[in-house]
Amino acid sequence: MTTPRDPVVTTFRSSGGFYLCADQGGGGLVTCDRPLPNQDPATVPGEWETWTVHTYDDGRVSLQSADGHYLTAELDDTVRARATESGDWERFAFEVRDVGVAFKSFHGKYLCAENGGGGLVVCDRVPGPTVPGEWEFFASSVDFWTPPVLVVPNPNRLAGVLARNARVISDASGPRIVMGCHFMEGFSAYCWGKSVGGLDVRAQLDIIAKKYGAVRNLDVLGYWDANRPDEADKWEAWKGREVTPIGFIANSERYIPPTPDYWDRKREYVTLLHERGLKIFDDRGDMNSWTEDQKLDHMFINGEFYRSLPFGRDVLAGLWAINEAWQNGGDDRDLLCRMIAAFEGGAGWLPAVCGLSAPGGGSDQDALATTGPPPMTSWEPEMPDSFEYWSADPATVITVHGNRGDHTHIIEHYFGYGYDEQMRDFGKVAFNTEPVGGGDGVSVGQVNDPELLCGLTAAALLGGQPWVFMSGNGVFWDGPIDAMPGFAEVARLPEFLPTDIATFPVVCHAGTRFAGVRILAAVDPTRAEHAIAPDGRFVIVVHTQEQAGNALPCERACAEFTVINMVTGQTERTGPLAAGQSFQHGGVARLVVGQLQPSVAAATMPTWDRIIATVRRRAGRLDRIGRRLPGKGWTA
Repeated sequence: MTTPRDPVVTTFRSSGGFYLCADQGGGGLVTCDRPLPNQDPATVPGEWETWTVHTYDDGRVSLQSADGHYLTAELDDTVRARATESGDWERFAFEVRDVGVAFKSFHGKYLCAENGGGGLVVCDRVPGPTVPGEWEFFASSVDFWTPPVLVVPNPNRLAGVLARNARVISDASGPRIVMGCHFMEGFSAYCWGKSVGGLDVRAQLDIIAKKYGAVRNLDVLGYWDANRPDEADKWEAWKGREVTPIGFIANSERYIPPTPDYWDRKREYVTLLHERGLKIFDDRGDMNSWTEDQKLDHMFINGEFYRSLPFGRDVLAGLWAINEAWQNGGDDRDLLCRMIAAFEGGAGWLPAVCGLSAPGGGSDQDALATTGPPPMTSWEPEMPDSFEYWSADPATVITVHGNRGDHTHIIEHYFGYGYDEQMRDFGKVAFNTEPVGGGDGVSVGQVNDPELLCGLTAAALLGGQPWVFMSGNGVFWDGPIDAMPGFAEVARLPEFLPTDIATFPVVCHAGTRFAGVRILAAVDPTRAEHAIAPDGRFVIVVHTQEQAGNALPCERACAEFTVINMVTGQTERTGPLAAGQSFQHGGVARLVVGQLQPSVAAATMPTWDRIIATVRRRAGRLDRIGRRLPGKGWTA
């Protein structure tokens, strides 16, 4: 992205070596004759030979002399510096070559230093095969023609040590939307010296650091390397990507040796993150061959590692025990809790964000027997009881690997993690560390439509959920992560949202249950997920499974109702929306940001309190619905 240049001060020298001059600083004819024969060359260029170049939105420029007069191309082809304002006669199109800059006036003629300079400047050269030529080009001492690159601040950069107050995550600036990027084998790739698509790990991190605030890494990989020798199904996963501080036997029955200088390499890698303003979500995978003592020792040493870093508390944004522990050697909640405690023993502290693992597996049959009715036989990953069990203290967040199956109503499904009252009552926010994403490396839950990815991400953010952008190249780094669907679009979403959206107490859908609080009413199949603040600010995600659903009636008067295309970033509508009017979105999903009329906003919280008191009497409704509709979970 570029922007017009600020005024630039420069000098102009003709092909004959003479400087463009406004004698006496301006007010008369312009010459190109300095230095004069009797003038000390060391005094040139001076103030009279200095010009300020102003650039306008249409790309033209004007030249302003030292006393503030503008260079003018007169109708009689003379050139003066006497105008006090810049109009068309004072503005020039220009072209740049290696010899300098040629200026074309509003009248279609070029400025010229005849014979290469030594006299008056004229503006009488008509474009032709030899015009502009050397007499029409002036060498500028400063580049004024290259627009500066507009550095767009990264809205997702996190400042200082993170803090948590119940379901709200804050940095040094206050409540924040937390947006990370999945780079599962980032540390492994660094240890292997890997590069893809012309990128090494440093370059990939540079790109991520422009869009996201953190990366999610696994510091142990390699057990799931390949099929066993006697298996007919041939496959490879982490073969050639292993990283580990200790040796172990992999699934293929190969011996995986320790990564040389493991902790030194991790120090280097985490330092790279810190230097780029990135934080880390630190997790582990593939600990199937490790003993319990080895897992606890690793976490204790990991704690000592972060304590040894001068920026350890700053860079560590989140800590987990084992990724998808049910299949990676950690199907034991008590073990995962002790692993987090072991880290605290080594570090002397825990980060504000701590998780155990995403639900799954069949451990703790006694606990499973208390679920239902009917009781679960394994920990179903989409049920509130499972989330509660796998988010026991010392975990401070609910770890979610969301909706890996049917995409029907997937946007409202992701909204559900932050909307469901049973989960909100846990006092811990749902953290989507592995949501759906695009690219072949996403083995389940692959979504390649940027609009759908934006819609489900925005719906999750409405409920205050921290987010990790998931992608195939973020799992297996076989290509640039920034080439994955939605990389830039998803990262841009917080630009449109209030940073304190996690504090909005009203989180509801557009169904009849929330009549009186909802702003738009759902008309099947079009839905509208809401987050509303007591002061009347609101955010809505309007979505339909297919393009352009039904118009939704507005039930509460909005002083401002701004509609944003999340893929292009463009505003499609702005202004008020009265009660009784309707809104129809133009695609799969649209983001709406606005403000209720003050008198309408005042009724929000009393109505909400009355509604939610009724809803709480129906505790566990999603659990019961999920059991009546097996396989659908929250999509029902």
